[in-house]
Amino acid sequence: MLVRPVTGQLQPAPAATCRLLAVRWQPCGSSRRSLAAPQAVPEALEAVEQEQWVACSELVQQRCGLDADAADAALLKAFGWKGQGFWRQERVKQVPCQEQVTAVLDYLASLGISDAHDLGPLLTAFPEALGLHVQLMEENVSVLREKWYMKGNVLLNSIKRKPRALGNNIDCEGTCAGLCTRCWAQF
Repeated sequence: MLVRPVTGQLQPAPAATCRLLAVRWQPCGSSRRSLAAPQAVPEALEAVEQEQWVACSELVQQRCGLDADAADAALLKAFGWKGQGFWRQERVKQVPCQEQVTAVLDYLASLGISDAHDLGPLLTAFPEALGLHVQLMEENVSVLREKWYMKGNVLLNSIKRKPRALGNNIDCEGTCAGLCTRCWAQF
């Protein structure tokens, strides 16, 4: 990139400017977030816990159509091993429980989100859904039905488009509580 300073001559732009532009501009189609970064089962786990992790990872792979790396990345975020933007230290390095993951996937299937082509993108956009309690998701779906008057395909498409609504647990109603990642105001 060339810039024209006050003197009128073309000079190379400073490296920091070029780097900043390289970060801002992305090729077409790269705006979607991907969980496919290589991940591994955390080594701090004991043998039994590693078996639980692998079982959960295989379950997510089978039911959601994700590859092994994407399934592990989803589990890392869902159970507090990577990133605390959503959990805010509520869930820190927990071992995934196959019963809980199965219950979440079964609940999503009961809503009508059961195909791999629906579950895969949902978990790519909001992997923390695997770590949510089914009771919270039921309450949030009832909020969507009763307060927002959604039903049928409108409800399903809203959940697919904004899966974070499944994890909302606060409605600040204009008085910000600082928990924006879990607030209904974002919906």
